[in-house]
Amino acid sequence: MIFAAPMILLYLISIVLAWIAGPREKPPDTGAAGTLRLVFAATVVDQAARRNRHRAPADWPRRSN
Repeated sequence: MIFAAPMILLYLISIVLAWIAGPREKPPDTGAAGTLRLVFAATVVDQAARRNRHRAPADWPRRSN
């Protein structure tokens, strides 16, 4: 308790200071362009994952059951 109380107090003080010193202006709205960019990036990552999932390196040993 001796060490926990000051740590909790310092943590709460840092939250208040970060809230006070935080940015005041509103971030720019990317709108549809930002959403389209996100969808495109997700599609590229999904296609790359699918392509790599079905391709096995030639030097992998094959299991025989």
